[in-house]
Amino acid sequence: MMNLSKGLFLLIFFSLSAPSLAQTKEKLTVGAKSIPHAEMLEFIKPDLLSRNIALTVVLFADYITPNIALREGAVDANFFQHQQYFNKFKEDMNLDAVSVGSVCIELMGLYSKRVDSVSKLQVGATIAIPDDPTNMSRALTLLEAGGLIKLNPMAGMESNLSDIQANPKKLNIVKLDITSLVRTLKDMDAAVIDASFAMPAGLYPHRDAILVETPNLLYATVVVAKPDVATERRMRYLMHLLRSEKTKSFMADRYEKSVVPTF
Repeated sequence: MMNLSKGLFLLIFFSLSAPSLAQTKEKLTVGAKSIPHAEMLEFIKPDLLSRNIALTVVLFADYITPNIALREGAVDANFFQHQQYFNKFKEDMNLDAVSVGSVCIELMGLYSKRVDSVSKLQVGATIAIPDDPTNMSRALTLLEAGGLIKLNPMAGMESNLSDIQANPKKLNIVKLDITSLVRTLKDMDAAVIDASFAMPAGLYPHRDAILVETPNLLYATVVVAKPDVATERRMRYLMHLLRSEKTKSFMADRYEKSVVPTF
């Protein structure tokens, strides 16, 4: 009887004194856009939890606040921006952060509610493109690939409207905030939209766009974190799972070739 009582006492003692499983979990907060980034993070969440890492996904709808949130410590990392955009933002805003690695490319496409092919765009047609420098250059490169304009070859990855050397259809190319392109598409003859903004509106490049870019690793979407966080165990597991064959299959099944893995 004494031994049973002593055993019961020890069981209760260690149950009360030992930290709970919830207390020992590593927490990881990642900022993301809804599609595809947040969906991909939610997909790997159970596998992270099995490694004792509790992932919280914070949704953002634009291209600025996720980096601000990272700088202010509101998130541990973010997953929404391509490498070129990150490089420019980091330089312009003095952001102390690093790319942990690339995951995918969300294809940019030219969409139209008025014509079903590039050849049917009329002289003087209005085309909207993103107004931030890196996505503007990316959009202009797409229009050039479609034979609609000719750019100054010296402009490279920093081309803007002033670098258009030939515009045979006299297209009216207007710059708009990247978050407004889907909303204003109905008012334009066409608009160049990144898949991460197009897909939430039900637009998929290979199904709905009249022109789709060729995947370019310069526009690979990267996970970004503060330098001290980038090398931590929780980030290593995050990247391992995001770049797994399981996640690659998820991308293929879910996004209709609109999201191209970089691994």
